[in-house]
Amino acid sequence: MHNFKKVILVSLLTCAFAAQAEVKNYNENMGDLSFSVDVPQGWTDAKIDGGVQITSADQKTSLAIVAASSEGATAEQIADYVLKESYDANSSKQCENRTCTIKGKIKGQEVATIISTEGKNYYVMSLAGEDVETLKKIIDSIK
Repeated sequence: MHNFKKVILVSLLTCAFAAQAEVKNYNENMGDLSFSVDVPQGWTDAKIDGGVQITSADQKTSLAIVAASSEGATAEQIADYVLKESYDANSSKQCENRTCTIKGKIKGQEVATIISTEGKNYYVMSLAGEDVETLKKIIDSIK
């Protein structure tokens, strides 16, 4: 269970600092953990452990996407860990089925994190910033 904690913390901390698009692939050679996403023109992408951090040119909006082995942990267990280790005290968590959503602040910045488990894997998206329209387009492009 310790590896998923490292992967999640890296994605959340990166997200807390937070047109046309280019399709890019991540986690290649990792079977069902591989994915592709459209990176908008002018935005930067940086590979992180288990995925990618995509950041706007002004660095005010970002999205981290991570896919990794859950090592048997449930979405709620992972969310509890993330909430305790990363989010400020007044943050909230909601879970339904195999998906949890956390909303609150990390280092003073509003961040929303969605954690889902499927089989032996988990998937995390952490969103921060104001460019909601572009974030929606990026999320819709994930394959």
